[in-house]
Amino acid sequence: MPSLCKFALVKKKLLILSFSLWACQQGFAQIVDDTTHQKYGPQTVRYFLEKEIYENKRVLHTLDTTLRDVHNTDDFLYSDQNSFRPNKNLGNWGSAIQSQYFALPKQIGTNYGVDVFTPYALDAGAARYFNTFSPYTYAHYYQGGFGRQMLKAGFNRNFTTRFNFGFDYRRITSQKQIGVTKNRDPEASQHAGLVYASYVSKNGKYVFLGNYSHLNQYTYETGGVKPAQEDFVDGQLDKDKLFDYKIEQINLSATAHNRDLRNKWHIYQQYTLDNQDAVQLFYLFERSRQTNRYTDPSVDSSQIYGAGIYDSSATFQQQIYTLWEQRGGIKGKLGGAAHYAVYFRRKDFTLNSLFPIAQTLKNENFVGGQLRYHLPADSTYFVSVDAEMQPSRDYWAKVLLHTDLVEAGAEQMRYAPTMVQRYYNGNHFVWENPNFEYTDATHLWGNANLKLGKKMVIKPMAEFTTLKNYIYYGTDAKAHQVGKDTTIKVLAAGTELNLTLGKWHLNHLFRYTKTSGADVIRMPDKYAQLRYYYESPMFKSALLVQVGLDMRWRSSYYADAYMPATQQFRLQNDFLVSPYMVTDLFVNMRIKRVQIFFKLNNITQGIGGKGYFAAPYYPGTRRMLDFGLIWQFFD
Repeated sequence: MPSLCKFALVKKKLLILSFSLWACQQGFAQIVDDTTHQKYGPQTVRYFLEKEIYENKRVLHTLDTTLRDVHNTDDFLYSDQNSFRPNKNLGNWGSAIQSQYFALPKQIGTNYGVDVFTPYALDAGAARYFNTFSPYTYAHYYQGGFGRQMLKAGFNRNFTTRFNFGFDYRRITSQKQIGVTKNRDPEASQHAGLVYASYVSKNGKYVFLGNYSHLNQYTYETGGVKPAQEDFVDGQLDKDKLFDYKIEQINLSATAHNRDLRNKWHIYQQYTLDNQDAVQLFYLFERSRQTNRYTDPSVDSSQIYGAGIYDSSATFQQQIYTLWEQRGGIKGKLGGAAHYAVYFRRKDFTLNSLFPIAQTLKNENFVGGQLRYHLPADSTYFVSVDAEMQPSRDYWAKVLLHTDLVEAGAEQMRYAPTMVQRYYNGNHFVWENPNFEYTDATHLWGNANLKLGKKMVIKPMAEFTTLKNYIYYGTDAKAHQVGKDTTIKVLAAGTELNLTLGKWHLNHLFRYTKTSGADVIRMPDKYAQLRYYYESPMFKSALLVQVGLDMRWRSSYYADAYMPATQQFRLQNDFLVSPYMVTDLFVNMRIKRVQIFFKLNNITQGIGGKGYFAAPYYPGTRRMLDFGLIWQFFD
């Protein structure tokens, strides 16, 4: 079993890795004088995405060297401040993650359906492919309070003007915040990596983009705080008595743990047959494997899932999901203003379970296409239509209008139950749902980008979703489906405000959500984020400083509970998660190419309550200090 590194050991590993990256960089670097040395920097490092190559968009992005979000070490929770859909975890780094608001699946077809650790995986489809004039190296080190640590590192280099290679790496460790039984009691240990390469032929007609990603996630599960008899007053649970952290009892044995092991090959190729990019052949290949294991060496009936079905004293269960996916077709430009694509997609998959299941579906075939028209040809204004279908099964269609001022879209989807929703067989839960229907969904949305002068930007949004035959995990932690005659409706509206007054900045986001129909999608009806900060250069611009507050608030609701044995979030009706304002104080600094931050988490803890709950019986982040360093090297 893995153990968490001591602080000194982590620093040693950081120094070794940093030296290795530097040595790798120096091994490739050319001898340059000081004048040449100074010309390399963020402006000489550009990158592009696979999606942009597929859609024939000639875009090169530059690195973000601003101080925006430097202090947000939980980037897998708050990476997109404009999404209106923040994620939530169980109050600690490396714990299970769930979106706080409902979102449709990204792709139709039968998926595996175990995704609580997916946000930690480095996304193969969103990999950055670089074009650099010099080697590019970065290293991020975060030291969080109460035994949380994170390291990010990467290296990239163009071997020729047409061939580039690089890698990204992330390491996360954390210690238990509740139910601690020993010094440095581990909760999560994670390795995530991505190795990537790109190649373009001399005439530009052939493009190769490929990467390999890996995730090794090891998490000791607690099941949350187990209330003691003295935590009840007149038969009612006093939640303020559940914040003794380390000395709190937990709902699982100290050695219960989950293991999520993933790897994926992702290769995209295209070849242009003419000189106008009108006819292009493309092919995307993916091979992925996900292994999920849950182990509890000491099971008893007092735990959250009770005694075992097959083994009453211990639990070991494992599933291995393997997917081979291919997509190929023809695409290109039409007259300079339009882009088209027609393709065939095939999935071949297997699910091997330690406890046998009745899953029989082995492959699926889809046809799809895209048409996008720009107004005019060289502008960012466009109308697009996307569609994909599996005959007699699921389908997806989307229409989108995009301008610099507004964006509006409509989406219609019929998607299949996941493999786990249909069939599951474990030591604590067993179900078979061969008659589950496909879920029908309609999604309408719109947003605007209103610039009021040079100092204020307002971004209102609204969306409406309807769902029929929706599948969820009930209070018994098993998969259920809403009746055919019931339609769930989700209405959301919100706005984002960005205001700059000299060196003072205000970013505010508010979302309101209303759900009707079956009460099986639980979300806070009100959510708000506020960032207020001061930013200014100092010492003749040698130092850039940003000082501010981050505040996040959500209204009360019956948040989903987490079931470690199945890695699923489920409904519950007995624990109301109270409203709470989480306030973080941060100081971000940039000295040349080094960024430093300090963040004091939850500075208002104790005001209006002893703390807050990230999920039922899981205390959220308490007051603690985080510190981080970010290095970037360009030569």
